[in-house]
Amino acid sequence: MSIIHEIAKNPEFKDKLRNQLSGAFENRLDEIIDRIASLDDFFFIRKEYDIYLDEARWSYFYGYFIAAINLSCVCAERLLIDFIMEASIRVNEHLLSTEEKENAFSGQLQSKRIKFAYSVNLIKDDTFKSFQKLDNYRHKYIHPNKPIAQYNISEDSKDAISKLHKIIKSCFPMMIEPTEKERLKQEIIDRFVRDEIYRDRKEPHSSSLPHHAAYGSELRGSADQASSTPGERKPK
Repeated sequence: MSIIHEIAKNPEFKDKLRNQLSGAFENRLDEIIDRIASLDDFFFIRKEYDIYLDEARWSYFYGYFIAAINLSCVCAERLLIDFIMEASIRVNEHLLSTEEKENAFSGQLQSKRIKFAYSVNLIKDDTFKSFQKLDNYRHKYIHPNKPIAQYNISEDSKDAISKLHKIIKSCFPMMIEPTEKERLKQEIIDRFVRDEIYRDRKEPHSSSLPHHAAYGSELRGSADQASSTPGERKPK
């Protein structure tokens, strides 16, 4: 039985628990930094999906691999629903209305949405395969048919996030120029350094977490202004 809840509530043990948690985190810093370095930077300024992508990436960095996989799958599902609803889709020369699309896909399995989007040329071959891969991961980890220990969850989580990156780039073309990307990156680095200096000089636990600085306020201002409207049909 876990008693950490009771320990955390006890003022006499709080400092000891804080030191133990800090030490445990410091012992994992090298592997966390290695995972951060292994995953490409990604700038996506569309707030309704940023939260999923942000949490998925940092779950992977911190070693919460199943959470990273599931969040990637949730984001892909939400993204495809919105992509279908926003797109102009014709079936037998009939332009589907919003109501018709809602009736057709309400409560449907993600696999059926993927096949439909592909059948009407809304997504390309590579994007279709990425969506399918994430859907397979969803079934694999939400309904596992063998013990989780037999899966390579670290590699699967990294691949899931990479597939999500590809999907987003395909469905919503990047809206910032390379020079702007470098500027944003430098702002994020500067913000992180300032937070670390403040953390050292003031209260060690009062500053925002690094990932909130990286994927939070630095990009959120632009997120409110960004929008993307898919084209009517995309060639394979």
